[in-house]
Amino acid sequence: MKMKLLSLLIASACAGTMPSAFAADDAAILKRLDHLEAQRKADQAEITALRNKVQQLETQKPQAAAGVSSDEAAKLHEEIVNVEKKSASRVDSVKRTLDAERDKLKINGYMSVYGVKATDRALTLGSGVDNQINFKSDTVAAVQFDYQLTDRVNAVVQLQSAGKNNYDLKAPWAFLGYKLTDSTKIRAGRMVVPNYLYADSIDVGYTYPWVRPPIEMYGVDAIEYQGVDVLQSFNFGGWNNTLQVFFGDLGGDNSGYSLHSSYGTGAGVTLNNDAWTLRASATHAEGLTLDPTLAAFKGNINYFSAAVRYDNGALFALVEGKQVRVSGDLDKLTPDTDGFYTTLGYQIGEFMPYATWAKAYSVNDADMIGVNPKQHVQSTGIGLRYNLNEKVVLKGEATKYDHFNGTLGASGLAAVPFGRLATDTAQGLDKDGATVMSLGFDAIF
Repeated sequence: MKMKLLSLLIASACAGTMPSAFAADDAAILKRLDHLEAQRKADQAEITALRNKVQQLETQKPQAAAGVSSDEAAKLHEEIVNVEKKSASRVDSVKRTLDAERDKLKINGYMSVYGVKATDRALTLGSGVDNQINFKSDTVAAVQFDYQLTDRVNAVVQLQSAGKNNYDLKAPWAFLGYKLTDSTKIRAGRMVVPNYLYADSIDVGYTYPWVRPPIEMYGVDAIEYQGVDVLQSFNFGGWNNTLQVFFGDLGGDNSGYSLHSSYGTGAGVTLNNDAWTLRASATHAEGLTLDPTLAAFKGNINYFSAAVRYDNGALFALVEGKQVRVSGDLDKLTPDTDGFYTTLGYQIGEFMPYATWAKAYSVNDADMIGVNPKQHVQSTGIGLRYNLNEKVVLKGEATKYDHFNGTLGASGLAAVPFGRLATDTAQGLDKDGATVMSLGFDAIF
């Protein structure tokens, strides 16, 4: 684990100290620097030779004090000045070139570190939470590189290491972007499916009030895809809006399974007007399978979501909901579900206390297999966010999960034992519920 974290730190350090390695061709830059050094040495040799000539002239003509009265000495002094100017100009030119290359590369990152404990070891939240204090389940760090190849083309790569994934290094974002017009952009590569309001920043804890987004809405892992999307910006009535349409292959690890699809497609629209943000999206995944053990179950999933957020700098209010509909053989593994949450917070100086109520539940009683054919969970959470400075926030949160109704909650929420243990676990959660307590920080850099 330490070696994997060290690899991430080395990668980010190299990127920070040698941006030209990512931004430009190393060989070309080194060749230019070598050429500049050779020119500098030649200029210095020429200046030394000219100064020797001046010294000889002044020795031969002592009456020309400091060479001022000698035309020949004055010309030599002028040549020295000209050579020094040319040498300085070359250095400035190379500096401007390197500065321009450096400006093309933007390096950003984020980090979250939390101590987490649950009152019931069965409630894992899909990330290894248990009834012992641990700092692994909600710890994540990432570095993102954004290089402007041309005025219209940029490349983005994000490297991430998360405790819940045993600190394995992965790239949830890796794409090329093309600016077709001032209001239209096309991206191609690996990205996160835009299922919800905070999809683009689901792991960037600094961007939202909670320790983690409500799992009744967001689940336990982001869903990634390989494909293309189009972002279209437009304005009307004082609102700034974005339409996003995507197409590609959904894939990647999610809730302990490897997802694969024939294709996935969807669209989302976000409307913003000062304090108000409205969003709606729809996603369709065709021929989705869960490998490796459940590959025989194949089907389609339709995902719909909507959100309304109000944030005027003091009052923060947010409501977001989803519908998930399953067809094909997949409906034997997971039911159709609905989920939603509402959060209310208020900024008082650098502090923002907040409260969240969330719920997720299955809406059909299909003939399913497995130990968790139905889903039901409800949670109530309170928390406090403190802005330590412009780049670091501290958060403390306690969330009570209950109303399991004899189930193991939502997908990925709790451990899934077998046989009698499954019944005992469900009964225990149904009777007492479970509380998850978290304390830590989020940072951006």
